[in-house]
Amino acid sequence: MTKPRTATTTWPEMEALIEADHNLWVRAAAIQHDDGWNVYLLDLVAGGQPVWDPLSWHYPRAVFAAFPAYASDVLAWFRDGKMKLGDITADLPPSSGYSTFRWNQRSSAEQPWFEPLGWPSYEVTLPARHDIQEPHGPMISAASPSFITFSTAAAAFFGMGHHSPGGARTTSKLMYRFGDRTARFVGLRIAEDFLEATIEQGTTGRHVPGTELRLELAADEPGPTPEVLDPDQSELTVRIELPTGLPEGAWVLIKSGIDWVDRRFLAYPYARGNEQDVEWIIPAQARLEGFLASRERHNAEFKSAVPTGPESKLRMMKTAAAFANGNGGSILIGVTDDREVVGIDRARLQRAIDAVSEMLGRWVTPPPPHRIEELLIEGSDRVVLEVIIDASTHIHGAGQPAETPTVYVRPFSTTEKAWPSEIEDIVRQRHGGEGPPWLSQL
Repeated sequence: MTKPRTATTTWPEMEALIEADHNLWVRAAAIQHDDGWNVYLLDLVAGGQPVWDPLSWHYPRAVFAAFPAYASDVLAWFRDGKMKLGDITADLPPSSGYSTFRWNQRSSAEQPWFEPLGWPSYEVTLPARHDIQEPHGPMISAASPSFITFSTAAAAFFGMGHHSPGGARTTSKLMYRFGDRTARFVGLRIAEDFLEATIEQGTTGRHVPGTELRLELAADEPGPTPEVLDPDQSELTVRIELPTGLPEGAWVLIKSGIDWVDRRFLAYPYARGNEQDVEWIIPAQARLEGFLASRERHNAEFKSAVPTGPESKLRMMKTAAAFANGNGGSILIGVTDDREVVGIDRARLQRAIDAVSEMLGRWVTPPPPHRIEELLIEGSDRVVLEVIIDASTHIHGAGQPAETPTVYVRPFSTTEKAWPSEIEDIVRQRHGGEGPPWLSQL
């Protein structure tokens, strides 16, 4: 069986794909609603056993279950609009109402809605009900682990990472995914003058038979000639020389013909997102110099010190929200607008880190995925704090703690209030290119 060749597919084509895989792994969550039990979250996985084991959690108004299933049973669920989860039967949108679906391709490092599969994958989002209310209050059961909210339980059960921070609600999502075990990156080492890629090649991939696999370093300008991968090696390491350093807009991919199989984005001067298995061995001073050389831009902003007043705090948190709504970015504290490196006294470093963490937790809703790193200033006892904001799957707003938050974006090197159309674009990206029913009401 080959991977989907078009961006969309019909339900009969989906049935054929599901049936061809024979065995699937299922994770589901059902909620008791006014009209009975309804499937609220569903992750159907084909293409080899994923990382989870059979498991079930039971609460008064919610049930979570993970188990293997035959393709024939899965198709029967959609045909009948009913799914059995332990001793309850939950309603599922029947396939009679399905039309076409849009495929999304994910790299092995990419965090989709549910837990990554470890290999590149293809996914389809199925129609779901959006009028079901999550249970209120904590999830407590005599035989299952306790959680403060349904969203927290869902994040833990489905491996959803930062999708559901405290207080946020989880959108209903039904998804079919299958893993492409053609090849994947298992390690990348990037230095100032070379890149080493360690690649694992599988045996159950979906690329076109007989097509060579190639490793390519791509960028804003043409890169080195792609390297052909030896098909007889299950794991191999390829070294690419970088005599002038990593180029602007760099990304590395494994490709098969006209298709990419796996990829990693490598934003200059180093990876900014939560890219998996990427090791940077560029000195902190070189990283700092890379920022200074390229000035403030859509994914970087300078602050001379940790803000203390309400207006200055809000300005920085607007930028943090905008980075999370986009492709991520870095706020460098200890660098002036004129690119003068003033740094932060190491004696005050922990106080500065605590202050930034407190702002991100109270001034951005929901709090953005982030981490804080120290860039040592050569020949000094001062450091620059790099606040790295990762791209998120939520929409984030910023505002003073007592205010209603506002959504912001970062189109160029300035932070701006998002227009309704820009919010729509963010929502569609979070929903795999298609917005939920309520989007048209914005």
